Amino acid sequence: MPAVSGDIVLSPCSTGSGSTFKSGLCGLNAKSGKKKWTTLCKPYQSNTCAGVFNRGTSPSVYGGLAYFQMTNGINEQPDVDGVDPKNGKIVWDVGGPYLFHCPDAGGPENPLPAADGHVFAVLPCYTVGSKTGTYICSLSASSGAVAWCTASQNVYVNRLVAVEGKVFASEGIGSGTSIVAMDEKTGAVDWTSPGCIITLVR
Repeated sequence: MPAVSGDIVLSPCSTGSGSTFKSGLCGLNAKSGKKKWTTLCKPYQSNTCAGVFNRGTSPSVYGGLAYFQMTNGINEQPDVDGVDPKNGKIVWDVGGPYLFHCPDAGGPENPLPAADGHVFAVLPCYTVGSKTGTYICSLSASSGAVAWCTASQNVYVNRLVAVEGKVFASEGIGSGTSIVAMDEKTGAVDWTSPGCIITLVR
């Protein structure tokens, strides 16, 4: 899913194939479609890197920067990057501390929501204090500094939305979903609703 910042269209992209495959974010001239810059994942040694195609996200634009998640090297969990949409330069990067070899957790592929100077992202297999799990975190839009992290009740988060002072997360619970409302400034959970629960009958 592309995003637009001024005269630049930002889109997930890739280059090469097989052992040279890399993916990331590209900036295109909105009038001509000509590629202006490419910011790709960084491979480990001579290996490939999944970038945005493995637990990465489409870009979002807020406060003069673009935001997205991509995996680098042999990492299984994505970093969160704040990028200058004019030239593709990474302004800040947030990654880890992650628990490696933890492939069974992940967040949404939809763009990261932003509000009131912060960007909200899912950090799977993330460590806060002595506990590792899937966390929903608030990051400074300008610096990437972590304001708060709230543990998700499930390893998978389907979607994040930030509106009217709240951050809403749709989390997979069993065969259905649960909606969690958090305070945008503190991450405190205000309420949890079971949402739509589907029961399979055989």
